[in-house]
Amino acid sequence: REFPRFVPETVVMAVSAALLMVTMLTCTFGDETPNGVHLMAMQDLMQAVRVMWSLPQTKLALAPRSTCEWGLHPQNLSHSLSAAAYTYTAGGFNGTLYDCIINTSSYTATSTVYYSVGSATTRSDTFHYVTAPRLGDDVHAIHWADMG
Repeated sequence: REFPRFVPETVVMAVSAALLMVTMLTCTFGDETPNGVHLMAMQDLMQAVRVMWSLPQTKLALAPRSTCEWGLHPQNLSHSLSAAAYTYTAGGFNGTLYDCIINTSSYTATSTVYYSVGSATTRSDTFHYVTAPRLGDDVHAIHWADMG
């Protein structure tokens, strides 16, 4: 009985490296659920709202492409925008912060806007907010902030 031929070491190394990279990418991009999704008011609430969120990057230094989707119905997020990504390391957090600006200039006062953020493989829940009221209407607000 003849022993099988040995595969050259360079081929073994190349295949091992490729399998390792696929495993790392799957682990990194497959389970990165958006964290801390929140809104920030812009100067003119009838024009735009900034949506921000984070992804902890504990496995790779690569940040997945992330988007913000929004619309006037939770099952029809008809608008999409690529998010800007910023590396952030402070206070024990090592990850990526994302933001995008939702243009609300075409919506009427007190419209409910639904939005979701994330990558092609993992998205946040669908959240919603109500656009600013007409000038002169009563306003009830809560201010809640962190990290400065």
